[in-house]
Amino acid sequence: MTLQFVSKVCIGCGKSFKTSNDSSKCYNCTLSDIPHGSAPEEGDFNTAGIVSGTLSTQERRYLQSDLEQVELGQTTQEEYEDSGYDGGEEYYPER
Repeated sequence: MTLQFVSKVCIGCGKSFKTSNDSSKCYNCTLSDIPHGSAPEEGDFNTAGIVSGTLSTQERRYLQSDLEQVELGQTTQEEYEDSGYDGGEEYYPER
């Protein structure tokens, strides 16, 4: 699934940003709104990316994978072991 991003101007700070879900606020303003003036918690960063529509397709895949691993009680190490990664060389190929 390829996301279609549109350029908008944030109603919170006036900066331009790209969104895939027609959000009216950028990531930073969305993140500021979520904890209502308190420090954001760990999940607030993901929520801000989703609500603001600023997550890329790849970031969405990573987030979905992470959430599935949590639900299944797996760790990233278990994922590496299942994939055949032996730890002897870099897991991620060079770009």
